[in-house]
Amino acid sequence: MQYRDFGNTGLRVSALGVGCGQLGSALKRESPAEIVAMLHQACDSGINFFDTADSYGQGESERLLGRALRGRRHQVCVLSKAGFTLSPLGRLAAAARPLKALLRSVAGMIAPSRQALGQLRGGFNRQNFSPAYIERAIEGSLRRLATDYLDVFHLHNPRLPPAEMDALIALLDRLQRQGKIRFYGISGETVDDLIATLDTPNLSSVNVEINLLHQAARERLLPLCVERGIAVVGRQPFASGVIFDRDLGPEELRERLRPYRALAEESGIPLARLALQFVLQLAGISVVVVGMRTLRHLDANLSILASPPLGALALERLGTL
Repeated sequence: MQYRDFGNTGLRVSALGVGCGQLGSALKRESPAEIVAMLHQACDSGINFFDTADSYGQGESERLLGRALRGRRHQVCVLSKAGFTLSPLGRLAAAARPLKALLRSVAGMIAPSRQALGQLRGGFNRQNFSPAYIERAIEGSLRRLATDYLDVFHLHNPRLPPAEMDALIALLDRLQRQGKIRFYGISGETVDDLIATLDTPNLSSVNVEINLLHQAARERLLPLCVERGIAVVGRQPFASGVIFDRDLGPEELRERLRPYRALAEESGIPLARLALQFVLQLAGISVVVVGMRTLRHLDANLSILASPPLGALALERLGTL
């Protein structure tokens, strides 16, 4: 396993991390035991970075991760996030876990419209960044994770006026002094959102989407973070699955992917390897988090990590297509 500095925090993290966004989802078929087995294997393979949030699976992601990390907590780095809450519709869905099989059946029937499903799930989410809510959310995460501290806490896609951000930073500084969080940062929706927050005092890290189809962070955000010693968590290296599925995502994205598919065929390197290695090799990336639910997902990503790095020419072409 490759390990890297996590900005100026002193933490050393695996180059590959587990994104826990789909763990515990009512729409996925894996059992809790299967997910815990995958997380155990990830730890055994040297992965020590796990990215979750209180809203993932309405808290079930954190519960499963906490269960998997019993006896291993001191060996890993856990990043959790807060800021999203649930609308009454979302709370009703969370309470309906006995109907999980039914939800899966419904999801199967509408599988051709996964984009629409994502929009529906997004409609459940509301945001709350009041200091009182964020403090309660962190306490809830600690309970579900069965730990007394978070290695890293991120505000989950905030867009706040300065006065509200100042109040939140005061809270996070207090929780840091209390030892409940070691470091804090921001997960942003866009590169512009994150650049606007880089002057936040004591900011340790940012979380940004970066992949072959979304490269804005490569030239605009990463150099600024390197200069300031801010860690960068790169997410969605496979562009939310578009790289794997020719029928997934907007037509515009599928068209933009065509030259990358052509390069993969020309070079004889699988597109998945090109995509993940491209992000892993970007200067300034501390860790790349990949959503994983099964041992098959884990093995595939570990195989890419173990493959030879891409050459300079391939990286240059991937950055200019």
